[in-house]
Amino acid sequence: MTLVHLNESTGEMEPVVSDTPIEQVAQFTEWADALMGVVESRKLYIDPKRTGKKYLMVEAWELIGAFAGLRAEVESVEPQRSEDGTIMAYKAKVVLVNIKTREIGGGGIALCGMDESVVQGQKTNGAKHNACMSMAQTRATSKAYRMNYSHVVVLGGYQPTPAEEMVDLKEETEEDAEFWCDIHRTKMFWSDSMKNNNFPPSHKDPDDNWCEGKKEE
Repeated sequence: MTLVHLNESTGEMEPVVSDTPIEQVAQFTEWADALMGVVESRKLYIDPKRTGKKYLMVEAWELIGAFAGLRAEVESVEPQRSEDGTIMAYKAKVVLVNIKTREIGGGGIALCGMDESVVQGQKTNGAKHNACMSMAQTRATSKAYRMNYSHVVVLGGYQPTPAEEMVDLKEETEEDAEFWCDIHRTKMFWSDSMKNNNFPPSHKDPDDNWCEGKKEE
């Protein structure tokens, strides 16, 4: 892939004329520094066990793609069936496409199983399948960027494994939640306004309705 840099006077991404190893390191270091600034300010990472090991969310991987003038496009999402025809998982394939030339510059394939927590928290069968397909696409997107730009992430001090591949993320972060919904396996919040109006801790469910599920003692 062609190395690029930001022209501060025009705001455009321009190709690097030469790509010697020294210049490549300088380029990737520039990307890593810019990445760290956004990731830390927007909290685009997870540190599930509070060990200082930070795993980037898909938005952070997409930022690296933007540095390179790439975007991820879903090529396919296919159900994976058992012998009796039951859908057990979805497999997504994502390709990285040059925004200007439409040239394909890499890709990734990833799975999400119907038995994973991101799926089981959904109420309806349709919502379960949608959640499974969506996570498969998200993982494939992160994986596509990781396969091409994990070195940028490592230079920035982050773990090369995407956050979405940490399949036990919800279970690992439950202990950090003051209020937890066991129904949807997610954190709830309780703002001052909610307290003043005698509303309990809650969160929005996949159907955009308020859920008042409570963390078990």
